[in-house]
Amino acid sequence: SSGLDALSDRNLLRTLKILAKSANKSIVVITHNTENLAIFDKIIFLSKGRPTFAGTYEELLLEYKTSDPYMIRKYMDMNIADVYQELNASTRIYKI
Repeated sequence: SSGLDALSDRNLLRTLKILAKSANKSIVVITHNTENLAIFDKIIFLSKGRPTFAGTYEELLLEYKTSDPYMIRKYMDMNIADVYQELNASTRIYKI
C-alpha cells in the first residue's frame, strides 16, 4: 500500500481486517506507517531483526505513553529501556 494515499491505505487495511475476521484468518501486514496502528489486533515492532514491542494498540499507548505517530515511529527502533529514559527526561506532554 506504499503507493496509496492515506485514506485509501486506511480503507484497504480496514477491508483486509473485515475479510480476515469473516474468514477466521490472520493477515500479516508489514508497514512503516504508524498512523493506522489502531486498526490492528496485534502489533509487533522489529528492530535489527529482534522484537522491541509486542502487544495490542492499547498496550502500545501505555508502553510508549503517546499516540503521536511520529514519536511511535521514533521509538520503534529504540530499546525499550532507552524509550523509558527519554520519556522520563522529557518535559513534553504526551496525549494518550
